[in-house]
Amino acid sequence: MNKREKIDKIYKEIANKELSFGCKINYDSNNGYAIGFFIEQEDNIVKYLDDYSYPYSICDHNNYCDDIWIIWHPVMIGDVLDYVEDPKDFDYADIYNLCDYWKAKRSPIEEQSEECIDYIYNLIV
Repeated sequence: MNKREKIDKIYKEIANKELSFGCKINYDSNNGYAIGFFIEQEDNIVKYLDDYSYPYSICDHNNYCDDIWIIWHPVMIGDVLDYVEDPKDFDYADIYNLCDYWKAKRSPIEEQSEECIDYIYNLIV
């Protein structure tokens, strides 16, 4: 299994998939599908940031909103720690090792080493 497949499995298992601030969304735009980050929703207007951190709203002048699909919130070290507290075969050495492998504590799993991703993948399978 390659790195991308492992990350996808980790996201499927661990990621927060609620539509809330910072959630990655896929939305139907005039140019096809695009990805952004959810900011807030007021009535029928969904506000989000595009890949360039430029704020947009998903609605046209008739107040018709495009379709949006929730992808996920980025998986951070806290999400993994919350997950490993649940299984009965959890060991405190797992937390120590996880913190040792996860070098950039404020960065999502995609930015971690392959060794870190392998370790987390083995925790969830």
